[in-house]
Amino acid sequence: MRSRSPWGGPATRGIASTARSRWRARRATRGRRRARSPGSRRRVPRRPVRGSSVRRRLTRPGPAVRSGSATTRPTTPPRRSRCFRRAITVTAARDYTPEQVAAWAPDDIDPDAWAARRAAARTRVAVRDGAVVGFTDVDAGGYVDMLFVDPGAARQGVARALLDWAVRTAAADGATELTTHASVTARPFFEAHGFEVVAEQHPVRRGVTLTNYRMRRPL
Repeated sequence: MRSRSPWGGPATRGIASTARSRWRARRATRGRRRARSPGSRRRVPRRPVRGSSVRRRLTRPGPAVRSGSATTRPTTPPRRSRCFRRAITVTAARDYTPEQVAAWAPDDIDPDAWAARRAAARTRVAVRDGAVVGFTDVDAGGYVDMLFVDPGAARQGVARALLDWAVRTAAADGATELTTHASVTARPFFEAHGFEVVAEQHPVRRGVTLTNYRMRRPL
């Protein structure tokens, strides 16, 4: 028995011819797709996960530690005061009043006194394109006096790299814990890195009362 085509009888041959051509073209296309090897497909390169390469670089030992495009290293004291003021007047301003900010980071910081204080501390800085974007210090007992990051470099791994340096340095000195007096702004960062609040404090600067937290982290 003669099989019927899927396009009907003689009355629809004109339409059937066009439909048959389309059907054959679709089959040919599907055949070419099946014959194509998986390796011939165009592969779109995966985008790197943000921060993954930064975390790998933070674990490398050496005199300089990179975080994103910033490098941590020793530097001259006067270059850090601008980073200090910007971290307070911009970043910390959301947690402190204008009066408190002005008392904490006044416009008339004595550059010589600042340089002397920083020179006396064992300080590490993060530098990007020749500019200081963050700094910290730690003494032999594990006390971190300052850890500040410029707002333009916030949430880019700079503070993490600086804290990692402080941890390694204090541990090498034989310290059993890190301690610090963290601001309201910095408290969540330190808590996220293993610190706990020991006490709430209210220091007075230039006659203005501020709030900070004495915190510790065992090593």
